Amino acid sequence: GDLDPITFSVILNRFNTIAREMTLTLEYTAWTSILALARDFSCAIYDAKARQVCMLDALPVHTNSLHVI
Repeated sequence: GDLDPITFSVILNRFNTIAREMTLTLEYTAWTSILALARDFSCAIYDAKARQVCMLDALPVHTNSLHVI
């Protein structure tokens, strides 16, 4: 069904927060400077059908190849 704008905004902001927390965790726990400084990674959220729901500031080249996996 259709989501009302308020519910959509709340859900979208929650997904964005989760993706931001994934990004920060990778940055803080990275063993290499490529990950920590260059941010050569992507954090995204997908639904059950492997459709991308959310991705923040990352390298989209990583997430665009998910269909290959």
